[in-house]
Amino acid sequence: MSAVGMTKSQVREVARQLSLPVADKPAAPCLASRVPFGEPVTP
Repeated sequence: MSAVGMTKSQVREVARQLSLPVADKPAAPCLASRVPFGEPVTP
């Protein structure tokens, strides 16, 4: 559940209803989100 009280599936459904082209876009998390908290991210 997100800060607005909707799940990812619910957000995608609303996007489909609004005919937004991003409704079925695959997730693309930032690579930095896979680094443990507190670890520096360097090139």
